[in-house]
Amino acid sequence: MVGKMSLITLAYVAVTFLLWKAIKDRKISLGDKIALGCLYGILSVFSTHFGIDYGSMVLNVRDLGPMAAGLFFNPLSGIIAGLIGGIERYIAGTYFDVGAYTRVACSVSTCLAGFFAAFLYRFIFNGKKPSIAYAFFMGAVIEVFHMYVVFLTHRDDMRMAFQVVRICSVPMILFSGLGLMLCSVAIKKSLGELHSPFTAIPAEEVPVSNKFQTWLFGVTVFVLLTSFGFNYAMQSAAALQEGKVDLASASRDIGNSVTWIRDRGGHTDNYSHFVGLNGTFAVLDENGKLIAGSQFDKYYNKEIEELINAHVLKEFFFANLYGEEALCMTRKTKSGLTVFTQIPKREVYESRDIQAYETMLADILFFTVIYVLISLLVQRMVVDNLLRVNKSLNRITDGDLPRFLTISI
Repeated sequence: MVGKMSLITLAYVAVTFLLWKAIKDRKISLGDKIALGCLYGILSVFSTHFGIDYGSMVLNVRDLGPMAAGLFFNPLSGIIAGLIGGIERYIAGTYFDVGAYTRVACSVSTCLAGFFAAFLYRFIFNGKKPSIAYAFFMGAVIEVFHMYVVFLTHRDDMRMAFQVVRICSVPMILFSGLGLMLCSVAIKKSLGELHSPFTAIPAEEVPVSNKFQTWLFGVTVFVLLTSFGFNYAMQSAAALQEGKVDLASASRDIGNSVTWIRDRGGHTDNYSHFVGLNGTFAVLDENGKLIAGSQFDKYYNKEIEELINAHVLKEFFFANLYGEEALCMTRKTKSGLTVFTQIPKREVYESRDIQAYETMLADILFFTVIYVLISLLVQRMVVDNLLRVNKSLNRITDGDLPRFLTISI
């Protein structure tokens, strides 16, 4: 997976650098803009069909096409590339069953990636090439939005949506960010604007806007991480409490049912009961003999017998069963039966993990919107005005005073 996605990402970087070298010294015509948009749109289509196929999902770097076209060349090119890649993704998912489950989220995010790149080019970077850090951040953010749209479009099937996001989020966010970053590195290296990250820039040479953005970034990240950590801890405690309640309820129902069947002379070896979605149970009689269980004795072994003997007086505990950690419970009924129930730990915390992923993605998007808008306002309302004042003062000190004087008679 890593090798294939790396090759596709490097192909984007190579194409972007070669195209930039070819047209950097001339004005881009309307025909060039359309051609660039179509080319990057085709690259997005290739990314869809040469991605990593997981059946219901396709790991890819399709959004790199419109982002690279819009940020490094022209807004129109980015919009065209996004529309081509997004519309083709929807057609492929609808009629050719290519990642059908995520076709809506993928097509929407790719189309919007072009408009997002156009907005950044026009209003944030003012036609300049983004810095290395900005390039990585924006490449990663568009994939964060992509993952968040998966949740938004599958509110009725959050478990499956979570599985898709859990598998796809890290590689797609990382490779998209790295792809844009490497494009920026290659271009800035060619321009001689690449500075070593280990060389400190004198404080007086750092623009005021950069200092403000650095402090804004640090403070906002700290606040969001603190809030996320607090919510995660609360969700963990609530999930564990809910898991214990579900386990206790299942144990009580199982004990009562098995006792009722035995009292009436019935057979309990065919008795079944759900313990969560993936949990199991075992019931032992007064002599420690198995009389009921999940598919009777399929899930009962020496390991569980030892756990029951070790924790018979300790109701809740965690133990490693069937190769994964589980929340377990043992208890004695009034009739002398021993009831053992267990739920996989991943199931106990599944609701917490779903909510944590969704909250984290939403926080990153919220942070990006706030950060971009505040930076834009500060640049337009404060920094730009300061630069105009400084320019005027420089002219006055150079002897151009009459230009700035208005005489009223």
